[in-house]
Amino acid sequence: MILKRRMSTANCILGDRCCVCELVLGSPVDVAPPSTLRSELTVNGFSYSVRLGSGARVSKRKCPTGVAWTDKAKTTNVAHALAECSNRGLCDYSKEQPANDSSATLALQYGPDSLPGVGGDGVGPIYSNWEKDSMSNCMCDMGYTGPDCSQLMCAKNDDPLTTGQGYRTIQIAVGATATALAGSIRIHFLGDVATFSADAAADAAHEAACTSAFQSMRSVLTATCTITSVDPVTKGAIYTVVFKEWVHLGAENNLLYHSGNPSLSSFTCDISKVTSLNTPTCAITDVTATNVVEHVYCSNRGLCDFTTGHCLCYADFKGLDCNQPSNVPDSIDDNDGFIINPLGLTYIGTVLHLKTAKGSQADFYFIKIESATLPILTMNGVGDTKLLNGNLWVSTGSLTITTMSQTSTAADIANTHNTFTGTALKIRTSRVSGTAFKLLEGSDDWRYNNRRRNPWRRSNYYLHGWFSCCDRRRSHFTHFEWTQSHSHQFVCHFQQFAPQVSYFTS
Repeated sequence: MILKRRMSTANCILGDRCCVCELVLGSPVDVAPPSTLRSELTVNGFSYSVRLGSGARVSKRKCPTGVAWTDKAKTTNVAHALAECSNRGLCDYSKEQPANDSSATLALQYGPDSLPGVGGDGVGPIYSNWEKDSMSNCMCDMGYTGPDCSQLMCAKNDDPLTTGQGYRTIQIAVGATATALAGSIRIHFLGDVATFSADAAADAAHEAACTSAFQSMRSVLTATCTITSVDPVTKGAIYTVVFKEWVHLGAENNLLYHSGNPSLSSFTCDISKVTSLNTPTCAITDVTATNVVEHVYCSNRGLCDFTTGHCLCYADFKGLDCNQPSNVPDSIDDNDGFIINPLGLTYIGTVLHLKTAKGSQADFYFIKIESATLPILTMNGVGDTKLLNGNLWVSTGSLTITTMSQTSTAADIANTHNTFTGTALKIRTSRVSGTAFKLLEGSDDWRYNNRRRNPWRRSNYYLHGWFSCCDRRRSHFTHFEWTQSHSHQFVCHFQQFAPQVSYFTS
């Protein structure tokens, strides 16, 4: 052991009144006189002090060594030798570890995944470059990203302005020899797994089970699975899986993510759960892997604010993921031209509010709907609404007509064609005729007013406050028979018969 005095780097310990020099042992150490001298023994990459005798004291030791991030190459493609602190930091010799700003600290604490093929003992992809044992980073919770997992991921979706694209599609070919497969096939994808029966059949039940398996994956929203080429002996088959829609938010993190076209290497086939001893095989190939529907932040129609996880949409786009056009003509045939979609689960506002500064007038429209040049519906500035073409259907609920005006007609049914031959008002049910139901029901004030003794020469008959009936042709007269059911309630039964009159008195 050689002691070398280097006054430029010596430290003076005033209590001992001497300079502490460096021992040249491959790394700097301090020597102080009061104690025994120790040498260094390296075991598993760590340096330990070893007592040599009385006299000096070794108070500093070497730090762990690792593959150098930067060093001088020895020959072509030979570099990155072992170096203290991996040549990436300063050693704290009192603690035998690199300073906190050294990336070697993380490698010292965690190291590589020693058994990458065994689940549960480590997380991370297989990587074999020279720095494979030096890199480490956080595995964030779903929905978070960034080096320290402090960033919130924004919603992802397809870019609405890219057209003619296909869905990401793969094929899984499962086979065997001699006998039928048994057990399960497992497809791993971005930390998740889809499990389905290895015993295939090209029927709806097996395809539904396969589809359900893939849609149960955390990141898959909609998928389809079709089964073809089933081997009648081994029950092997080809499974074609189409990923139609990915989960838009909260299903990815800093390591487990993609942009709509995950690479083929993202999918792995696991046959460890196949229980039949017939040499099972499984291979995954691409079907559609180019010009694929995107799965990108804010649909490429906005910017992600990673501090809040919210998209800042460009003009003319809106929505949680900026996928919805707002007020521009849309040339995409299968997209909504315009959609209003409040996303709050406790929303209590007004979805659509039309308001003008101008007062109510009939010379402008609130709503005007046209199909090409065909007018469909209008609502003018005083609220008059006209259905100009088409029919009004009420499939559930009911139609209620109410007026608060003292003199207005509550309901006016009119056909204005000069040669009208249809039916002005038709009331019908799918149930056969009977007394168990009512076609019409009236209430409140009723009085029959016959102004002339011969009702057939009079065009109007009135039940005041409720009903007006008009028919000029005797041969088509429809008789109204009113029967009192209880106070101020009257039921109308329709009957077609030869001309006759029933007179009522109030």
